[in-house]
Amino acid sequence: FAALGIFFLVSVGGFLGGFAAQVVVLGVRILGGFAAGAQATVLVGFLFGLTAFGLWAVTRLAAAFRL
Repeated sequence: FAALGIFFLVSVGGFLGGFAAQVVVLGVRILGGFAAGAQATVLVGFLFGLTAFGLWAVTRLAAAFRL
């Protein structure tokens, strides 16, 4: 069951992360950063941060279940 919990966490995290990334890019566009370069930079930074958090969360969950 632990593997299913990790799979669920990754699936939900991916969905919410994608939605949040769209909100971040839209926010940059609304605040005046119309340049594609600015939007891409913010998106890449957000994705790196989300990936780091996701890896940390999954490793903590795996360690809790001794996988």
